[in-house]
Amino acid sequence: MCRARHPPITRPTGMRRLSLAHLTIDDADPLAFIDAAAQAGFDSIGLRVVSAPGAPPRPAVAGDDGALARIQASLDASGLDVLQVNSFWIMPQTAAADFRPVLDAGARLQARHILIVIGDPDLGRAEARLAECCALAEPLGIGIALEFQSYSPVRTIAQALRMVEASGFATAGLVVDALHLDRGGGSPSDLAAVPAGRLAFVQLCDAPARHPPPDGLRREAREGRLYPGDGELPLVALLDALPEGVPLDVEAPSRRAAHLPFVEQARLAAEATRRFLSAWHEARSRAPRREEGR
Repeated sequence: MCRARHPPITRPTGMRRLSLAHLTIDDADPLAFIDAAAQAGFDSIGLRVVSAPGAPPRPAVAGDDGALARIQASLDASGLDVLQVNSFWIMPQTAAADFRPVLDAGARLQARHILIVIGDPDLGRAEARLAECCALAEPLGIGIALEFQSYSPVRTIAQALRMVEASGFATAGLVVDALHLDRGGGSPSDLAAVPAGRLAFVQLCDAPARHPPPDGLRREAREGRLYPGDGELPLVALLDALPEGVPLDVEAPSRRAAHLPFVEQARLAAEATRRFLSAWHEARSRAPRREEGR
């Protein structure tokens, strides 16, 4: 059973609710992860229900009724909600039926989105599978959130946007990960091309300005990120570009913190993110406002 949730960390009026992505504490099982996120004062979580191809295998939650019941009880005790469940990869061999256990898990946990990544280099085929997933999710009221990644066949915000718009479903949206946006050659200004309502959520982290070699991109993404404000990504410009109300999902797995207890890892991520967001809010509140008509 998850311990009682600590009071949320104080945040300025208007500051966005924060979610903690499971990858930030990758070794934690779902119950330990929920407990850590709750104690650190997060509002929501991004919960892994299946392992990603090529990642360390974890026990699957999708399709396990007992695990889902325990997770739901823990969520109820914690006060957390589920921003997204992850990650369903569309691979060359993927059929729409493969999506059903992940969709059922998302529905049972009342997730707002299911995060999807494209691993199929045949983008026409992947686009068809994505549309089929959207068709299955729409009657349940669950959004599909497509994440472009710097080492996947869909590397840019423009590619991802074309795919979600081609799906024909209003419930299909984009995930913008600050690291993948930068490592894929994009910038915060690219968000201007995203129509209203297509941006599902943003995954926030930091990193050095220098890119790793192409064969190091995945390793960096899975274990070499920094907490927001500790690196050189253009996070201020990214926040400036975001529409109101877009949730922030903190995905910042750090080698430097991996040896710490799960609760401490979550607390460090929360404190760094709140500190960065508070500084951003303060700077924006002091910025001179343009006069009407000028």
